[in-house]
Amino acid sequence: PLLLEALIRFQATARGEMLPPAGPVKTAIAGVATPEIEDRAARIQAWMNYYLTEQAPEFYPDYDQMLFWTGLVGSTFKKVYQDPLMRRPVSPFLTADDLIVSYNTTHLQTCPRVTHKIQMYNLDVKALQMMGFYAKVDLPEPSEESNVTTVKAATDNAEGRTPIIPDRDGRTLLYESHVDWDIPGFEHMMDGKPSGLPLPYRITVEKETRKILAIYRNWKEGDEFYRKRNFFVHYKFLPGLGFYGFGLCHMLGQHTQAATTILRQLIDAGKIGRASCRERV
Repeated sequence: PLLLEALIRFQATARGEMLPPAGPVKTAIAGVATPEIEDRAARIQAWMNYYLTEQAPEFYPDYDQMLFWTGLVGSTFKKVYQDPLMRRPVSPFLTADDLIVSYNTTHLQTCPRVTHKIQMYNLDVKALQMMGFYAKVDLPEPSEESNVTTVKAATDNAEGRTPIIPDRDGRTLLYESHVDWDIPGFEHMMDGKPSGLPLPYRITVEKETRKILAIYRNWKEGDEFYRKRNFFVHYKFLPGLGFYGFGLCHMLGQHTQAATTILRQLIDAGKIGRASCRERV
């Protein structure tokens, strides 16, 4: 009860602040405000709030669930990108189990490799292949091995679910890596010669066959500095000792276990005491 009460209070407070009924977007003008700029800011604010509350119906439930995870484990992520299937911007939330970063990472912007684990239905993969977004690669049969991680197993246990192995619901595991790479034939040139400098790319690989489905440049066309575009936003409950944040499970986990143990001992002592009284009577 101690951990759950603190978590619900945080989520309720954060939801009221971050997800108001009228929309979460508020604009601010940096510099001198003119009537034209103020009118433009008002239009942007109205359109964004309309989009997030009406045109993107998954935004509020997804954000609400992210707040629960943030308070519990301390770190969650948002991936903001243009979805080729839905044909509009989306921002699904990711757990720390879905995002793989280098061990010495301190910030997403400076991380040399960020990999998103994507569980995608084969139907969607084939649709993207037909659209030309992915290369036409044969998809593998479902693996007999379990892909259930420790975090996923704990989540399934809390929800009362049991994974089916092999999982034959028609999904494929993809790894989308945002990585700096020196690709032959597309090298960074300096004075007419390859410099050997790795450039930012988005490379998608199918896990079982290890075949490449897509390679896209990850910098804006015409950018002479080849600055990496960041698709991910990191949310922390509290700053941790390293890349990941601390959540209520880190702060109250031991206290919750102690309180649970004491509560069980009190209940057991009460039952034993009542049983002894009945025997005496």
